[in-house]
Amino acid sequence: MAKSFLNLINIIGIFSLVYLIPIVISFMINGAILNGNTYQLEKSYIVNLKDLFIHFRQNLRIYINIFSNPIFWFFVSAYITQKTIKWATSGR
Repeated sequence: MAKSFLNLINIIGIFSLVYLIPIVISFMINGAILNGNTYQLEKSYIVNLKDLFIHFRQNLRIYINIFSNPIFWFFVSAYITQKTIKWATSGR
């Protein structure tokens, strides 16, 4: 019972360190940032198909580069966090 409780504390601690604390710090420094604001300011100029093709032509290199893609880095960090949690809870 005590070991499973300690494992739970380890899991919560690692998850908080990797995901929750950076979000809280970012909120404290920058305030609330809404994704809708980014869309309204940067991508709302796409009105028709011609504008869409112009947008993709100008930004295709940015979209294809996986190292600048935040979703890619989320999955990398999730994999590393999962392996760290397994290592921390295995008792080795």
